[in-house]
Amino acid sequence: MRARARALGPFHPSFDINRILYDLLMRTLPDDAHIKANGRLYISVTRVNDGKNVIINKFKSKEELIKVSWLVIFNNFCL
Repeated sequence: MRARARALGPFHPSFDINRILYDLLMRTLPDDAHIKANGRLYISVTRVNDGKNVIINKFKSKEELIKVSWLVIFNNFCL
């Protein structure tokens, strides 16, 4: 465990749970995850510049799929 390797565990300033989870998703999701999710996964986001609601259901890469999904997970976790 990376958390146990530090003096304060997960509370140590250098412990980056976001990076660990991102790396885990990159390793475990198949390379074509974005293709399988296209048209099946709908994510609602609000654009900051104009406040317009946008539905995202097409992803160009696995990395984009993870980043868009992470926005939803992270925002709901913080509420």
